[in-house]
Amino acid sequence: MTTVDISELVCPGCGDLVAATPPTGWPRAAGRRPEFSHLDGSVLCLDSRGRVGEPVEAAGERFALTPRAEAALRAAGGSP
Repeated sequence: MTTVDISELVCPGCGDLVAATPPTGWPRAAGRRPEFSHLDGSVLCLDSRGRVGEPVEAAGERFALTPRAEAALRAAGGSP
């Protein structure tokens, strides 16, 4: 099994870094809680079908990070 460092995962919708924690305030009626959230605890961006996105690896795609994600990465001790 291959493991990926959480600092290499981003939201597929906005490119922001993700946290390996479920989103805060996830309603029980919505079903299974996602495993990942944005750093602020919000749910990852929805895909084109309205489903909660799964994080994607950002390795080699740092050029696509948003300014907010770059700032968060620098604040976490990384570099874009």
